[in-house]
Amino acid sequence: MLSASISENAPVSNDDSLSSLERKVELRLTIDLKFLAHELEKRFNDLLEPPPPGIYSHLAVDPVMVSGEKYYTRHKRDELKEDFLGDHRAKMMTLETADWNGPILVQITDINTVNRAVYTRDGKCIIPASTMKHRARNLSNYPILPYRGIKIAHLLYRWRLDECLRYPRLRVDAISRIQEHFLPGAYENEDLEVLLHPFYMEVGEHTVDLTCHHEWKLFHTELHGTTLTIERGIDWRILAWVRQQEEAEERRQETEGVDRRRSK
Repeated sequence: MLSASISENAPVSNDDSLSSLERKVELRLTIDLKFLAHELEKRFNDLLEPPPPGIYSHLAVDPVMVSGEKYYTRHKRDELKEDFLGDHRAKMMTLETADWNGPILVQITDINTVNRAVYTRDGKCIIPASTMKHRARNLSNYPILPYRGIKIAHLLYRWRLDECLRYPRLRVDAISRIQEHFLPGAYENEDLEVLLHPFYMEVGEHTVDLTCHHEWKLFHTELHGTTLTIERGIDWRILAWVRQQEEAEERRQETEGVDRRRSK
């Protein structure tokens, strides 16, 4: 069972410029993909590509730490002993490099000894302290959330939405994209489409209120963790085309009027 909610658009603006219409949202649907993702991984598990290596969190689908990158803990100067600063100064940098009294980032050499928040080189927090204090439960070398299932579920929704539109903004070859998550030679495109059909139909049932009789719209999807947000908006491209035709007709009539006056 999918968890979903629909919200209506904000108050309508009187601004009918194309840039405004491109951003305008008529209807928004939020869906938790977790259950569908688990079902997809359960059905196709042995035939799916392994997830990318890294350290995974219970709060994120993608790995929060990957091989080859450097990660840091953040400290105030007075939290560190002077001899520590002296011995490890080469591995340190400040968020404001000109101010050694500011926050200091210390490179992590062993994640298993860290009990505070983890930061990237530019000072972005990627793992909060609350997660690190219980890292045995909250971190893993294998996805805690269904990474591959989430990616496939997102593409299933993109596939369904594009099928409902006359002119999608970007026609995604969903089957080929989905097949990238399977081991080489696992399925041909046609076979995979048949096997995915029950999941495709389930997705269709949960988007019918969003897509029914709206083939001249545009859909935008955005994935945050296991939550997929779908926004339905006006196809401003049609309005742009109509306006171009109207402007061309006005120019034609003006030209004809000038020619008639000259011929008199």
